[in-house]
Amino acid sequence: MRIFRIPLEILPERYTEQWAQWFPNEMERCGFSYNEIPGEPLSSKVETGKVLDASGTMHFKFSQMKRISEMFKKGMVKDKDAFFIDDIQFPGVWAIKYMAHMYGIKVFLFGYLHASSYTSEDFAEPMSPFMKSIEKSWIFTYDKIFVGTNYHKSSFIEKRFPAAYKRQAKKMLYVSGGPWNVWTVQMLTYKSPLFEQGKRNRIIFSSRFDIEKRPNVFLKLADFMYNILGMKDIEFLITTSRNKLTDDKNLLNMLDRAYNKIPTLEVMMGIDKQSYYAHLSQSKLMVSTTIEENFGYCVVESLSLNTPVLVPNNYSHPEILGDLVTAQNVMMYDIEWSDYRNDFDLPSDYTGWNDKRIVDLAGKVVYSLNFFNNYDNLYEPMIKYNKSIENMCTVMKTIIKNG
Repeated sequence: MRIFRIPLEILPERYTEQWAQWFPNEMERCGFSYNEIPGEPLSSKVETGKVLDASGTMHFKFSQMKRISEMFKKGMVKDKDAFFIDDIQFPGVWAIKYMAHMYGIKVFLFGYLHASSYTSEDFAEPMSPFMKSIEKSWIFTYDKIFVGTNYHKSSFIEKRFPAAYKRQAKKMLYVSGGPWNVWTVQMLTYKSPLFEQGKRNRIIFSSRFDIEKRPNVFLKLADFMYNILGMKDIEFLITTSRNKLTDDKNLLNMLDRAYNKIPTLEVMMGIDKQSYYAHLSQSKLMVSTTIEENFGYCVVESLSLNTPVLVPNNYSHPEILGDLVTAQNVMMYDIEWSDYRNDFDLPSDYTGWNDKRIVDLAGKVVYSLNFFNNYDNLYEPMIKYNKSIENMCTVMKTIIKNG
């Protein structure tokens, strides 16, 4: 069976660089004759946009479509060939089915769904007036759509499909798990010159420094713990692979004020994956204050490196942490941050300050720091995601075989 993979552009700050290794290896191991449709990059970094560069990603994708149309023209696409798209939010994807129909051949379309305009405060959410119809069309365009969690599957179906189409949508979405490999991540980490045994008394915020991840809540937490609780020995670390943290002026202003108030607060920008993983592995706790998570790579990364997490008891988190049994209850908290979108105050700015949710989160942090001492098997439940691409391949092969 031949498969043509249409990858996302390789960016060091995203996991696409890892996918470039994992997908070919797994697809070939699973018996596919693997082929790749390269794109033409405009830039090696995100200049405009939160996840991918706005113009760069379109140039990359349309250059891939140009190659595909040339392949059809030259007779290189054969009956029962399959296409796998790293992100099904791919402009003009229907053109592949269009060309196949006109050439009188059957091709199969598969792909992975990350998020879109139905995801709360995602960069695409304001695009929902024109995106929601496109999103609905995916279940008629693709032969199978893969998602990382049951939460994501349910969220997409409930937010986008009326009752008449829910059954069809459920059939088209398959929960494969997010593409991952614990062993390669651990190996990369332990080879890092920055890696050292043991944990530092450090809390890390590894999510994107964008408002939908509520980094302002993390800064409030750090200020409260250092300046009000007096926990001067705890380090607070914010990381990003980008050369700038954010364009959000409110967040940057808040961060500047936090720097002056919290001497143990550090921001690392422009670090590569190996360095990031080394710092993550040395942290005692990863804290998430997100308002939605369809899969949660930061959580999977942390646990793969035996770093405990503290995350909202919602979204995909209960599903990812479900196999940890005892530890999962300590790793989740029942606090919601949606209404903190425009709250950029620091606790130590005010006399008599009292925000119960921040206080409760700090209590959870302190408890977690004491609870997790020498846990060295947190990675084990994450091994299931090593089979995510294999799960996709099994489903795809069955669909192609059955025609």
